[in-house]
Amino acid sequence: MTNRTNWPAPTCSTQHPVDFDIFWNTCQASLAPDDLHETEEFSSPQAAFCRLILQNGEDVLCARLLRPAAPTSVLIDFHDIGRSARGHYYLSRYLPAGCAVLAPELPADAAVCCGAPDPQTPGGVPVLLRTYKAALRALRAARQLFPHLPVAVSGEGLGGAMALLCAAQSDAVTVCTVLNPLLLDLRTMAGAGAGGYYQPLTNWFRAQNPTRSRQEELFCALDHLDCMNFAPPSSCAFLLGSSRMDPLSPAAAQLALFQHSTSTDKRQILFDKYTHERVNWYEDAQLEFLLQHLA
Repeated sequence: MTNRTNWPAPTCSTQHPVDFDIFWNTCQASLAPDDLHETEEFSSPQAAFCRLILQNGEDVLCARLLRPAAPTSVLIDFHDIGRSARGHYYLSRYLPAGCAVLAPELPADAAVCCGAPDPQTPGGVPVLLRTYKAALRALRAARQLFPHLPVAVSGEGLGGAMALLCAAQSDAVTVCTVLNPLLLDLRTMAGAGAGGYYQPLTNWFRAQNPTRSRQEELFCALDHLDCMNFAPPSSCAFLLGSSRMDPLSPAAAQLALFQHSTSTDKRQILFDKYTHERVNWYEDAQLEFLLQHLA
């Protein structure tokens, strides 16, 4: 952890689309209902450890589910790109906070962050929009399984975007904790050479639009998926962990995201010498934050 003196000034080039609310209201309304199939894998005195399947025709979303006998809240934990959902043992750390836990396996490509872009499609990247919709399906399932309970959301990297999306789209979400969320400040990152994560954007410009005449059209579509436009509202407690050396989620944009949130109960923790990786300091602070707001 560190102080702010050696960090960049908060800045982000993301714009807020005029049709942003209409876009996401339409996305939520278009989600077909899921059939929920729950199977218990094993149990302990603290909880039943289950496998949950959300099925809509051939569209299947799998998740781990920890179901305590008398939960007081439900936590949805979203994993980063290139990783899978956390295991039952790790997820059991949330049980002392009174949480039932849902950890979906997001349908994201493990190698790249952005699939093939198309400025004329909603959101600009169809495979990414499908992942965002999967997060909304997980949120809906949590509300069906545990009606009337407050919801907390958590995520790292791309999972952080899923958590921020849920917090922005549902009043039921009362706590949001994220580490190094992405996609963030895509206009800057598309030209930053951030490894394979953003390579499809570079490839699209080279192959389909070398003059970049459609650059603004594409970025305006992608703004619908940018974390900056999902900053948690005033009713949601917000914890943001930020790594200054993260090449995928720019530090300046993370500071701007924190400032942009209207949450009346927010905290940011800065990690000076970390990149895009898991941070033990953050995990300790996250659990403490959840215990303060949920237990």
